[in-house]
Amino acid sequence: MAEAEPLSQAELVRLINSSILSDKPLCLAGATLRGASLYEANLSGADLCGACYNANTLWPEGFDPVATGAVLVYD
Repeated sequence: MAEAEPLSQAELVRLINSSILSDKPLCLAGATLRGASLYEANLSGADLCGACYNANTLWPEGFDPVATGAVLVYD
């Protein structure tokens, strides 16, 4: 099975903004978030079940990716 391509920064911003504007929780289930810069994102209520991230992924202060179902991978 081929690994999914990482989301671009622009695509992440579009998804987050769309989620906020529609008042629907963000769903990034299964997304590849390795090295993503999400430190300014509003991820409250986000579904990150199965989303992969690494040590280079930047999260909002105090955000717990494991609690939302994200999986730490080692590159």
